[in-house]
Amino acid sequence: MGGSIATAIYTAIINNTFSSHLPGEVIRAAPNFANMLALLKAAVLNTGAAYKTVPGITPQITAAAQLAVNLAYVQAYKITYLSALGFGGCASSRHC
Repeated sequence: MGGSIATAIYTAIINNTFSSHLPGEVIRAAPNFANMLALLKAAVLNTGAAYKTVPGITPQITAAAQLAVNLAYVQAYKITYLSALGFGGCASSRHC
């Protein structure tokens, strides 16, 4: 049961952190792109087909957006790892 609770907590942390960091990362990756809203929607899906639907996109913008997605996931997993350390430290010290 503890594993299923931890999985739910970590999944929520990953999803929420990713969602909050993605827009900023995409904007930093392509600050002057004219169709930013369409690019953000494509970045959420992060598929070649999604990027092809963005008007005015170039291979360089696609690559920048894909890197932005990766950077948003880096932040999400970093926060998840740090929260896991808290649970692990608490469990190993048996003081919680």
